[in-house]
Amino acid sequence: MESNQYSPDSILRIVGGWVQDEDGATDLTDIDLQIQDSQGTILHDTSTRNLTSVSWSENWVSFSHDFNLANLSISDGNYVIKGIANDRAGAISEVFSRSFAIASPDLDLNEAPSNFSFNLANNHYTNSDTLNLSYGWLKDGNGVEDIDKIEWAIWQEGSQIVSLENITEFISATWDDLGTWANFSYSVEFSDLGLESGEYSLRGIAYDRAGESSNSFERTFILEAIETVPVLLFNLNRTTILPTENLSITEGFVQNEAGIDEIKQIVLKLIKNNGSSVDLGAIDHFTPSSEDDRWGSFDGVFNTSDLGLVAGEYKLQGIVRDRMGRESELVERIFTVTSPNDGNSNNDLEFAWATVMGDANNQHMHDIEVAIDSEGNSYITGTLSGTMDFDPGEDVYSLTSRERSDIYITKLDKEGKFLWAKLFGSAGFEYNSKIAIDSQDNVYLTGLFQNTIDFDPGREI
Repeated sequence: MESNQYSPDSILRIVGGWVQDEDGATDLTDIDLQIQDSQGTILHDTSTRNLTSVSWSENWVSFSHDFNLANLSISDGNYVIKGIANDRAGAISEVFSRSFAIASPDLDLNEAPSNFSFNLANNHYTNSDTLNLSYGWLKDGNGVEDIDKIEWAIWQEGSQIVSLENITEFISATWDDLGTWANFSYSVEFSDLGLESGEYSLRGIAYDRAGESSNSFERTFILEAIETVPVLLFNLNRTTILPTENLSITEGFVQNEAGIDEIKQIVLKLIKNNGSSVDLGAIDHFTPSSEDDRWGSFDGVFNTSDLGLVAGEYKLQGIVRDRMGRESELVERIFTVTSPNDGNSNNDLEFAWATVMGDANNQHMHDIEVAIDSEGNSYITGTLSGTMDFDPGEDVYSLTSRERSDIYITKLDKEGKFLWAKLFGSAGFEYNSKIAIDSQDNVYLTGLFQNTIDFDPGREI
């Protein structure tokens, strides 16, 4: 309609009317139209065949219709127009309705919005949660289309703390034939508000197009502001290197709840075997994840010869800082520098066996550790990203990591033949660290995991 309020002697014109019929526009016959009062009493009943085909579709028609209100003798008040489309088979469409008011020039029949209410999906949140509304309802006697907006704000102890974005979209209730009831939804991220821990309320008030307001309504909730710190994860390309080889960071990731742009830098330090330390500088460039803007990746390469490393055990330590000065937990990776002349010469070694695991595809395995039990069986552990065939023979025994990286362990007999393989992991990152076997041939693994991990490689949890 052109308006939602008319004088008793004006023309009420339906414009922008559309009807669709999957059997084609020519299958439509007419549209029944009624004017009803606020009690549902039919005051005027007519139909229109003024259906116009459109050039862009064979299934749609437009329609219009004029009501001369002076000829209908309808008094001042609130009314609704209802319509139903009919086809040649006698099938009918859903009922559509539009509300309007008739008022003499000196009479204003505008009804302010009313019955404004809503619930919260929860009443206890942390600053990483989303505040969601449920069962939001609002009534406007002049019709849902007369509702202009709902203004929102966060309040605490009688004062407005944060002004929020307005709602301007409303959905007519399917059960309301008069078209006066609307429902709505709303959500806001606590991480965008910067609120401290405490008790708050979400307060709203609705306005119609005439500027009149509804009742104010609010719901209280408790917020627990948990301070989050960035997360640092990385591994090394090798755990044993020569003094002339490069040491590289692999699987380097950082995470920050406020976004990767809020990460300032990673600070790396090398702890030598004599207890002294070397500052390796900072990394401040990260590649954002295309799937999650809280995550980013990084890498690093260090020339051990430039650091003057001799044979021994070393530690590479790192922390990540965000722009607020918050630091992650210390991450430490141990590696060993060996001399080419360490141990026995090649002439003193006796070849036992060699084997290959994997297939024609690329496998991403690192942090490999080996231990041998009293019977000569070999236990190999490491970190796997992707799918790997662990049987070096003709048979295939493949395991696939979950979303990122998992810890694996496989057992070969003293001749290098496959016995079994297991995988431990979750949806996050897992890295192995060390493997050990005691005098009873019990196997022990240590490593790093994120989130929740299932340590039982079988069907149980």
